[in-house]
Amino acid sequence: MADLVSFHKALASSSRLRILSLLGQRSLCVNALARLLGISQPAVSQHLEVLKRARLVVGERTGTMIHYRLDRNQAKFVVDSTALLLGQSSQTGHTCGKATGVAARGRKGQSK
Repeated sequence: MADLVSFHKALASSSRLRILSLLGQRSLCVNALARLLGISQPAVSQHLEVLKRARLVVGERTGTMIHYRLDRNQAKFVVDSTALLLGQSSQTGHTCGKATGVAARGRKGQSK
């Protein structure tokens, strides 16, 4: 459960979401991420630290540089775990049309 909380907290920033999107395409260093995102290197480093704690990104040293990449196994695990907690299969895709319970009936038990 703590991993899921950490994961969702890591996603609570648009900058971190943008970093994950970029790292999903290819590995990048802090300088490249800062340039692409238009934010400072220290800000990128702080965001990467949050993402590393959530185990969503992995850093690999190449000479003096560290290149970061998305940890696809961890990302898949957390998505699948979240789907299980919500009582949904991650394989089913979009489920808004299949809502049940209070959300589908409204607060007073009436159909929306």
